[in-house]
Amino acid sequence: ETVDDGRTGMLVENEAGAWIGALEKLVASPVLRSAIAQAAFEDVRQHHDLQTTGRHLADAVLRHSVR
Repeated sequence: ETVDDGRTGMLVENEAGAWIGALEKLVASPVLRSAIAQAAFEDVRQHHDLQTTGRHLADAVLRHSVR
């Protein structure tokens, strides 16, 4: 659920051939590597940085303490 295949990372079957194929694809395509790295960075910045996760945690604590 965290990785968007081909956009923020690559999902492969849990077998050596699939991993090798994915690595070969990344080695052969600097453009793909760069695009995935940039999209993954932006996704983490938007959804998983301390400011965002801290706000979610604070909201959860407040919701539970109000009861």
